[in-house]
Amino acid sequence: RVKAIMHYLEETGKLVKKPKIGWKVNPDKSEGAEHHIVNSEEIRIVEQIRSIRNTFPSMKITEFTNVLNLRDVKTPRKAKMWYHTSLKTLMNRHGMEI
Repeated sequence: RVKAIMHYLEETGKLVKKPKIGWKVNPDKSEGAEHHIVNSEEIRIVEQIRSIRNTFPSMKITEFTNVLNLRDVKTPRKAKMWYHTSLKTLMNRHGMEI
């Protein structure tokens, strides 16, 4: 039954999944409104990471993660520090070289 309900919600566009970094759930729940909108604070974090990455283009991902943690780059949401797996996913999603 759960699979059927999830499938129905996905088909009708009513299934609201957890937004990716850089997006947030739209508080406007009216008909036809987008489910997710841009989160400008998280986009600034992504741009800061992009800027630092341009400074260290050939650094390995684990070393680069340490650089972000040492520079106290704010983590999105509730994470206490950057982890290389989540950073790699974020960089792939936003078109940055790893």
